[in-house]
Amino acid sequence: MTQEEKQAARTRILKTAVSLFARKGYAAVGVREIAAQAEVNISMISYYFNGKVGILAEIVDEFWENYHRHIVKAMDRGETPEIKIHAITGAMVDYVRENKELALVAFHTMPLEIPEIANLKQKSLMKIMGSVQSLIASLGLDINDLQLFSIIGPAIMSLIVTHFRLRDFQAKVFDINFDDAFYERYKIIIATLLLEGVQGLARLPKSNTEKNA
Repeated sequence: MTQEEKQAARTRILKTAVSLFARKGYAAVGVREIAAQAEVNISMISYYFNGKVGILAEIVDEFWENYHRHIVKAMDRGETPEIKIHAITGAMVDYVRENKELALVAFHTMPLEIPEIANLKQKSLMKIMGSVQSLIASLGLDINDLQLFSIIGPAIMSLIVTHFRLRDFQAKVFDINFDDAFYERYKIIIATLLLEGVQGLARLPKSNTEKNA
């Protein structure tokens, strides 16, 4: 097997695992199923990733590293804290939208007690918190209030990830077209909710659907 073929096999294993973990959950997927769908020998999973948990560790690391990179990049887009919040929220939504399955796996792995990735998860979240401390302080919040951070951070991420997890169901129930226009308003809603709370949402302009009702 050439180096190019080896890399292609490794990539297939990762992509297959992401898809299976997102649809079934990490615990419900075995290495045999991953190997079969990726069309590789089981031994290749051990060779490249040291087993299923190694695949998960790489998925989690890839998601949070890129997630952090998008946040840091977004913070440079605006001068005021409010503009930065909108930029960061927009970057978060775009990233999850483009990497739905990866996001679902990484986020829903967070509460799982898996020793091999415990430090990785903690390191990733602390890195993100460290990058936004100055922004949080500029909004008048106490950066040492860990209880506050423990509520706000997961709440915002949950709003975004849960939407994508339930999107197909929502499309049927609400007859919504999840196009670019929807997501541009979605970003504004999430950012406004973060900055102003529910009362802030009441002051937002109505959507075109509501105006035509």
